[in-house]
Amino acid sequence: MKDPVSDFDIPEKQSYSNIAINQEQNKLQRIEVSVQHVWNRWKNEFLSELQNRVKWKRISQCNFKVGTLVLVKHDSGPILDWKLGRILKYPGKDNVCRVVDIKTRQGTIRRSVNQICALPVD
Repeated sequence: MKDPVSDFDIPEKQSYSNIAINQEQNKLQRIEVSVQHVWNRWKNEFLSELQNRVKWKRISQCNFKVGTLVLVKHDSGPILDWKLGRILKYPGKDNVCRVVDIKTRQGTIRRSVNQICALPVD
């Protein structure tokens, strides 16, 4: 009776050609381009939908509520570096929401409503 493990031919390193390696590198590059494309679409389409674009003069009251989960946008870095936080309060003497106080891991920050995106939480 033959041993099934000993009958299995293991290819030598030399049998791999440069063509096969180049094909694998091309596949990896296509995957990386696809992943970057998905991130760009998510940033440009989904996050843009979350952000209110209404001129502040037309807003009679704030659309944000205390405790709302938000992303704090900034253009200088990648999306994964955007801060996550919760709205603590939205000060405004005339009841018009222009800025909000947000609690993040690093502390409390004040940002314009144009620089935050409310996240949908179910």
